[in-house]
Amino acid sequence: MRTLRSTLAIAGLLTLGCMGFKDEDDPGETGFPETDADADADSDSDTDSDADADSDADADSDADSDADTDLAEIPDIQRGLHELGERLRVEGLVAGAETEAGFFMVDSGGGAWSGIWVYMGSNTANVVEGDEVRVTGLYEEYSGGRSDGAITELIVEDPADVVLLSRGNTMPTPVQVSSADLGDENSAERWESTLVAIVNPEVTNPDLGYGEWEIDGLVRVDDLFYDPGELGDGDTFTLVRGILNYSFGDFKIEPRYADDVRGHTPGGCLAALCVDDLAPGDLVITEMMANPAACDDNYCEWIEVYNATGTSVDLDGLQVIDGAGHAGALSNPVVMSAGGYAVLGKSSATSWAGTDLTPDAWYGGSVNLPNSSVSWMELYAPDTGVTVDVSASFNNGSGGSTAGASWQLSLPRLNATANDSETNWCDSTAAWGSSGDLGSPGQANARCAP
Repeated sequence: MRTLRSTLAIAGLLTLGCMGFKDEDDPGETGFPETDADADADSDSDTDSDADADSDADADSDADSDADTDLAEIPDIQRGLHELGERLRVEGLVAGAETEAGFFMVDSGGGAWSGIWVYMGSNTANVVEGDEVRVTGLYEEYSGGRSDGAITELIVEDPADVVLLSRGNTMPTPVQVSSADLGDENSAERWESTLVAIVNPEVTNPDLGYGEWEIDGLVRVDDLFYDPGELGDGDTFTLVRGILNYSFGDFKIEPRYADDVRGHTPGGCLAALCVDDLAPGDLVITEMMANPAACDDNYCEWIEVYNATGTSVDLDGLQVIDGAGHAGALSNPVVMSAGGYAVLGKSSATSWAGTDLTPDAWYGGSVNLPNSSVSWMELYAPDTGVTVDVSASFNNGSGGSTAGASWQLSLPRLNATANDSETNWCDSTAAWGSSGDLGSPGQANARCAP
């Protein structure tokens, strides 16, 4: 980013043709008078006939005699050692997933000034994290019409200008910085588009809007790549890391996946047992709504969990994982009484659209209950590494995604062994509320027909 650093527009070069009169300074040349002291037809001070400032005969600005553009270094670009509008060729590693507009690229060594945003527009490069690429593009500072800063970028107009060199490379380790480093725009600038990490941060605002939250009262964290689910004031993490993005006038960390947001601890456990205390089988998945008819799947899917511990349990920090490995975490206290049920919903409280049902907690938008492919659901304690429960597989011929009907574990088989078998599950047949959907969220299930 340049915080109004050399963001003056670079005037375009106007190429003028010969006008058919003699150059008064050099009667051997035709065209407009020159200001240089050489005898060639251009206006630079070298002795070749091209318009660049080097002494070779090609049209590029490097000192060799080939017609290409030599490699530029990302730190040199970030420090402003190149001219805006200059066409540059850069090599580096793709960091994070490719987005709708482009991708981040970093030097393999990491560190300050080591990252840059590659803007693809409506094109795609079909790259993934760890790909080594060579990118040719125009160097610009994008402000989005704002006057308070810009992000340094390479603009790629042709997907062929992103050349894949190798895959599966080890990414540089994110550099540990302080919240104060990133909270000050001047000191944060050197870390723009690089991989950074903050140790032991505390959540000071769990919802800034637009998927953003705040740590240590100074740093924004965004959900461009990964949404950790709902958070609470006073929650702590052992580590938050990712790419430092700059958009809409703010620096913000972009965690790339669940491993970039580690060691989530809620502000306090409110029950006899916390998630870290759970053993396999203490919680049982007893019902799943994969295909609600009353509203959109993205905002109305849910699962039901039964407390088999014999005492109270706070679910804050519990992870819900689908069969494809997508994970979301509960981020507020959810106290279950012994033998009680809790309903956990997809998305968040602000986007939930379920009729006649308000979940006890939400696990974010990444976890999916598919309507056709085989899948299952898992409850996981991330800090202890304990898999608390895994449901039976659904969509493998035994049901699980009938439109408007939940898939339920038959009474009285409320244990983590019984729910492993598809034969103990069936589609719900009882309606609840006014939605018309079938199920018994938060209540005991019915027996499945023999």
